[in-house]
Amino acid sequence: MAMAADAFSGAYNVYAPNIPGVGDCSAGCAIGGTSEASPLATGSYARILSSHANGLGNLTIWLYIEYAHHANDAMTPAGTPPTQQWGAYHDIVTGANGAYTALPGFDYTTGVSTFDIALLDAQIRR
Repeated sequence: MAMAADAFSGAYNVYAPNIPGVGDCSAGCAIGGTSEASPLATGSYARILSSHANGLGNLTIWLYIEYAHHANDAMTPAGTPPTQQWGAYHDIVTGANGAYTALPGFDYTTGVSTFDIALLDAQIRR
């Protein structure tokens, strides 16, 4: 799965007077990379597991089951960056991370894609 990691999107800010290696962030410093994506992924996992009374076991298996179940759904380009929607998944189809390029379907840049947490939660068979 892919999560936001762009420090310039303003999604995750840290406020502290003296952060080692960064400096004064009293007015806020934008944080990205795994420091942004990891808490987002953990929170997503927690939300879905909690809504299923922690009875799903390994959530990763369910993510791939739902991805495979909707892999043949109609794909409609939408949004910026351009994505194709497969059920709850929003496959990023353009861009690169330096080593890999985003393509339709699974790729090494975005994995199985980003997803709508509420819709994916509803689609997971109880």
